[in-house]
Amino acid sequence: MPYDGLTLNDLDETLPLEGPGGTKLRELNDAIREDRRCTKNTIGVEHDLSTGKHNFAVFFQKTKTISASAAGTAVIFIENADIPSGKKIYLSGFFLRNNGSAWSSTGALVIQDNNGTPVKFITIPAAALTANTNVWAFKTGISLTEEDAFIYGTGGTIDTGLQIKAGSNGTGGDVTCTVFGIIQ
Repeated sequence: MPYDGLTLNDLDETLPLEGPGGTKLRELNDAIREDRRCTKNTIGVEHDLSTGKHNFAVFFQKTKTISASAAGTAVIFIENADIPSGKKIYLSGFFLRNNGSAWSSTGALVIQDNNGTPVKFITIPAAALTANTNVWAFKTGISLTEEDAFIYGTGGTIDTGLQIKAGSNGTGGDVTCTVFGIIQ
């Protein structure tokens, strides 16, 4: 795909559909239509008829592992520096797998932005992280909390990335978590 690797910083939000820049935008849309894989930095373009501007969104999917013994230390999915100025993360979903024994003494595991006072997306109580279990959004039978930023699609804090962190260190297996969504 000729535009693989483009980010929001590579495109101007006011590119016209016709004239200078319009050709680049049409080529980008055609390339995305031809290659429906959601790969790193795939860009979607939406034209806002009310303002005449284009809204660009970059899809992301990141996988990280957090250990119970170091769960009080954040594991970063996306660094703040990787978020274009004025943009924020909108989490669409996640998949989480505890690859070992049940978690205890860690407090809740939280997917949140990297702000000093973080916006929370998902809160998963340690009791839900039983041995060799899988967890995802809206899974029945567990008491995880889908926070407002996730449920209502309000997104995180502007100019901040995404992390996973528990209240404290504890015991249990390593947890692998995949998050996906858009930066817009």
